[in-house]
Amino acid sequence: MPDMRIARIALTDCLPIRRAVLWPGRTAEECLVPGDADALHYGAFADGVLAGCGSFFPVDDRTVRLRKCAVLPECQGQGIGSALLRRAFADLRPLGFTGITLDARLTAVAFYRRFGLAPRGAPFVKSGLRYVVMEGTLPEGIDRAG
Repeated sequence: MPDMRIARIALTDCLPIRRAVLWPGRTAEECLVPGDADALHYGAFADGVLAGCGSFFPVDDRTVRLRKCAVLPECQGQGIGSALLRRAFADLRPLGFTGITLDARLTAVAFYRRFGLAPRGAPFVKSGLRYVVMEGTLPEGIDRAG
């Protein structure tokens, strides 16, 4: 497992990861999404290099929406995404957030289930990929290490 550090990062730091993993071929500006300016952005650093990111958008005063969570392909399967979520969840609870929602690729449903999230509704297609809405309560007692 790499030496890992999770921290809040600037939106501009997320864009290269979004571009590499989610939207190859787009410009950095095309990787922006509505609400980015108000989101909380987290980065996962593996051996000092930014390897993943996730952005949390307030839906209301109790719920956040996770969007654009990605880990570089060569860094996947090393616990980086899990560490990022654990740290973000631990930071978000003291801010008053208790619920989370996200659109999960069907290939990632098992990953999010490990955090207690459950699918809601039928799968749908977005940009040619199959997704399902997942929702749940932000887990309590998660370690803030990272």
